[in-house]
Amino acid sequence: APYYFAIGSVETFERKLEDAQRALGITTRDFVPVQYVTETSFANELLRYGPTILLISAWLFLMRAGMGGAGGGPGGRRGG
Repeated sequence: APYYFAIGSVETFERKLEDAQRALGITTRDFVPVQYVTETSFANELLRYGPTILLISAWLFLMRAGMGGAGGGPGGRRGG
């Protein structure tokens, strides 16, 4: 069964794992295989891009509000 956990330094982790396996007398061919996987969550990405999205949304809102009072486009108060 796979076992998942977070590590700090890859080099330190590999060195300590190898030292522990050698201390237990495990042969090199029987060492535990290590696979590194980086996972990204949707929440982290949302927090990462959140301020930019919020800023662009506010800018678009202000631009639309400003255009509504200009009186030139559809729905404006020009002519008649």
